[in-house]
Amino acid sequence: MKKILPINTAGKYIFMLMSMIIVLAPACKKDKTTNQGNVTAATSLRLVHSSYNNNATPADLYVDDVKLTTGGAVAFSNASSYYPLTNGSRKISAKTNTGAVLADTTLNIADGIQYSFFIKDRLWTNATNITTTLKTGLIAVADNNTTAPDAGTAKVRFVNMSSQPLNAPLGLLTFLQVNTVGSTAATTTLTQALGLKLFSSDYASLPASSVTFRVYGATSAAALLDPVNTVDLTASLEAGKLYTLYAVSTQYTVKTATKSPLALKLVANN
Repeated sequence: MKKILPINTAGKYIFMLMSMIIVLAPACKKDKTTNQGNVTAATSLRLVHSSYNNNATPADLYVDDVKLTTGGAVAFSNASSYYPLTNGSRKISAKTNTGAVLADTTLNIADGIQYSFFIKDRLWTNATNITTTLKTGLIAVADNNTTAPDAGTAKVRFVNMSSQPLNAPLGLLTFLQVNTVGSTAATTTLTQALGLKLFSSDYASLPASSVTFRVYGATSAAALLDPVNTVDLTASLEAGKLYTLYAVSTQYTVKTATKSPLALKLVANN
């Protein structure tokens, strides 16, 4: 009978290493294919102060009653930085500097998702007047639930966090892009009728360039160019970036040459 020689110690390690490479290679390839083209980020959240009721009161962000905005509260119409946290059920609160709760909610935070929590005033009843007391709450919007922008483009998502109707039924707003001078069309509609229950749009792809956005709250398309019903914001979009463009109600109720009931803000999500 032919004698089988034992494998030496070095040979055992080589054999084990090759076996691990063979087993792990398909799994690594699968992970790379699954994530290709998707926007990934660490689980995190930020606070956006869009409360008309509390426009003079900065807000702090709390998670499970732990204050995150230790570097300073968030002023009206502004957004905080993102703060990392673990996934699972979390109590999210916006509080004043004295600890009074402006709004809170509980949400099951998903792994690998960035969130914006908007302090939002809700409940209006007709097109011209606020006839019911506005209630302040928190609305969560996922910021990175999308594929990455194509080369030379950025992606923008539109959010209506206004509280005053501004001549629009139920406070609905339309977001548009103001086209270049000489265009046959004055504007390009990007999303319509945001508000009431649907506050946030899907992402739209736009060229990485200087873009003028417009929002209006009138009931007819004829008011698109009426400065009484519109507000504009010009911003430079960077290739590969995701952005949130949101509208808030200011302290003004009547538009003049220098004051507007609406304001537009643009923040980057990545």
